Amino acid sequence: MLKNFKSILSDSCHGLPLRYAIAPYASVIINGVYWEQNAARLITIPDAKHLLTPKAPGPEVPGCPTLPHRLIALCDISADPGGSIEFMNECTTIDRPFAIYDADLNQCSASFDTPSGCLVCSIDNMPAQIPYEATEAFGDLLYPYITDMLNCATDQPFDQLHCCDDIKNAIITNDGALTPKFEYIADLRRKR
Repeated sequence: MLKNFKSILSDSCHGLPLRYAIAPYASVIINGVYWEQNAARLITIPDAKHLLTPKAPGPEVPGCPTLPHRLIALCDISADPGGSIEFMNECTTIDRPFAIYDADLNQCSASFDTPSGCLVCSIDNMPAQIPYEATEAFGDLLYPYITDMLNCATDQPFDQLHCCDDIKNAIITNDGALTPKFEYIADLRRKR
């Protein structure tokens, strides 16, 4: 567990993580550090057991439920089983992105029936999902215009193109010249 969080910018948290104490104060931790076999762990199994030990309930605050322990969720983006987050022994998947870690049994379960524990997300191919999702979102936005783009005869002068305004407004050049909406680019280039 990280101890003594004073000068994280001046010291190397990666090289000396034992100098910092962050985990006892965090409800959600997102870990994305690069970890090597000989590097210190950010959260060990004993640390996790301590962090997930139920505490005495505090005063009731309306709209703020009491939790059995402070740490409720951990997202290990680096996805190193047994690595910097030692108890994270198995990556989750896109289809089953979450598991519950039980510190008493030192195991993760896909079941949410566990009365207490820590929600864990550690999808090892998560970085690959970002371009996939971006491509899918872009494709979904572009799809309605495909037919209009295919039917737009580009051998016509720009002012005679038969396509919707959205497509026409997106065309930057036509026949080697800037379209009226983008003629300002020539002025910008001259100023450089």
